[in-house]
Amino acid sequence: MGLLSTLLVFTGFGMGFFAGLVIGYFLFIYFRRNDVKAICRTTKNIAKPIIAAQILKYKIESVEFEALTLGSLSPTFQSRKAFGLKATIQVVDLQIFAAPRIALKPLVPSFPCFAKIYVCLMEKPHVDFGLKVLGADLMSIPGLYRFVQEVIKD
Repeated sequence: MGLLSTLLVFTGFGMGFFAGLVIGYFLFIYFRRNDVKAICRTTKNIAKPIIAAQILKYKIESVEFEALTLGSLSPTFQSRKAFGLKATIQVVDLQIFAAPRIALKPLVPSFPCFAKIYVCLMEKPHVDFGLKVLGADLMSIPGLYRFVQEVIKD
């Protein structure tokens, strides 16, 4: 009897786990489109005032988002300079390396067993990316990559 009940427990757990994965996958696919649109909309709303505060410093007339997606293509930004030149700037291969310290405290007796999450970086993050302007790789210009990395580090 003990062997049969153990076998049934493992079989039930396996079937339940598999069913949960299948149901979770379909729910993820169903809700993912709305979540991605909401994330893109939130990103645009956060970035617009920050960019608006910076465009006067560089004598740029306006910066507009033509399309921002989290798909397989890189984000593309449209900008219009004061000289009337419209340029498409594409960010490619964005990589951010950081060493975070994550603390879950204070601990509480109820689920999820902590009240706050504290996240801090142990050192300055390393940011690496490529830029394409009008289809040309801007970071392949000699010396520009190193200059941009130094500006980012400071």
